[in-house]
Amino acid sequence: MRKEIAKLLETGQEATARIRVKHIIREENMMAAQEIVELFCELVTIWLPIIEAQRTREIELKKKQEEEEKAKEMELSTSEGK
Repeated sequence: MRKEIAKLLETGQEATARIRVKHIIREENMMAAQEIVELFCELVTIWLPIIEAQRTREIELKKKQEEEEKAKEMELSTSEGK
């Protein structure tokens, strides 16, 4: 590709050479962007089960706390009745 661009410049076709260079830069930028998106998707794939597990643990913990509070209330109500 460099040789093609060099030939274009040698023959005075600067506008065409610039278009080709811009096209190459655009392609490189698109490939870099695709790589970033791919890495982000991999990261999400790795983190999603971790986030889901944490969410499940939080729900279980909240249920356990609610059960303990109900048990304490039951204890208080039975001890007050005596």
